[in-house]
Amino acid sequence: MPRKIISDNVFSSNNSERKRTRVYSGSYLKLGFVPDSTDETKPYCLLCCKSLCNDSMRNQKLKDHLKNVHSEHAGKPLEYFQRLNEHRQKNRQMSLTSMFKVQTNLNMCGVQASYELSFLLTKKSRPHIDGEELLKPACEIYHRTMLDSGTPGSQLAALPLSNDTVRRRIDKIAIDVQSQLNDILRNTKFSLALDESTVRDSEALLLGYTRFKHGSNFAEEMLFCKSLKTTTTARDIYAVVQEYFTENGIPIKNLISTAADGAPAMMGRHQGVLKLLKDDNPSMMAVHCIIHRENLAAAAISCELDQLLKKVISVINWIKSRPTNERLFKQLCVDMEEDHIRLLLHTRVRWLSKGHCLERFLNLYDTVLEFVGGREEFQFLKSSESKTLISYLADIFGKLNALNKELQ
Repeated sequence: MPRKIISDNVFSSNNSERKRTRVYSGSYLKLGFVPDSTDETKPYCLLCCKSLCNDSMRNQKLKDHLKNVHSEHAGKPLEYFQRLNEHRQKNRQMSLTSMFKVQTNLNMCGVQASYELSFLLTKKSRPHIDGEELLKPACEIYHRTMLDSGTPGSQLAALPLSNDTVRRRIDKIAIDVQSQLNDILRNTKFSLALDESTVRDSEALLLGYTRFKHGSNFAEEMLFCKSLKTTTTARDIYAVVQEYFTENGIPIKNLISTAADGAPAMMGRHQGVLKLLKDDNPSMMAVHCIIHRENLAAAAISCELDQLLKKVISVINWIKSRPTNERLFKQLCVDMEEDHIRLLLHTRVRWLSKGHCLERFLNLYDTVLEFVGGREEFQFLKSSESKTLISYLADIFGKLNALNKELQ
């Protein structure tokens, strides 16, 4: 019978029974069992390469396992199982060495792939969870169907692409890129463009873009995006810019020009941000953003064209603001086999929206006329002169859109 030992101070919940832990006996080798390498209190079968529970560490139970599961090996001598054990230990030692090498290479390749895929998600503005829920399953499907027609390899299973991992990868990439950019600006002359905007939840953001010569080419990068917690005065914006330069060791003398829109907080003659920066660096050039000036010039159109533009926008709003009208208009576009089924809204904030809005309206002009032809306030659409002027507006704002894109 095998020897039995009692584990130290292990009791049941009622402290009345002791938990017994059975130990391995050398006589079990002739039955094909050795101690498990990870837990010596469990018997390891050399034939099926499986570990049994500690309660199976009994002569009769091990005999039953050999007889019932491996009946063809029941009569094998002790030497046979000794050779199996020696072969197992030799393979295990070799596999451990190779496993560490393979695992190290696999981990390095997996980390590199994880960084590259995280960077791809960032460039495409995709949610972080897409790495685990979209990219990884897509790679597994390709591997399974196109490469080996089997189960995905361990490389894909080991690829770290969880939501938190992708977030950490993106943060590290951003920090590294920011560090490289700051290193360049410490030793290079550069220009700066500032823009303060209010987004959803009334959050005020200050965006800074820099342009500099890198090698033989000019490069343009986003320098920072900072939140303005309370007010958005010139002093607040100036403090954010000054703090960024100080924290990252960027000399203010390297700033040769700064551009901003025409807001008083930016372009104020006495207390504007550009005036405060110029006080620190008198050689700096202050520039009124050419894109903003072009947009202001484009806003000054004749009274007749301005009234017509407002009428066109009122037609679009009448269709778009009513869900029933929107659905009926969509169905009418489908019936008339139009290339588009929806009109586009115009907003003053989005500079490029006028050109796109008028171009779509002109493409669906006949359909719009049929849809609203019975309403008295929209009778101006039946005039050939109105259609000509709308075409003219669409062409003009289309040209302005192209100019805006080239300037940006």
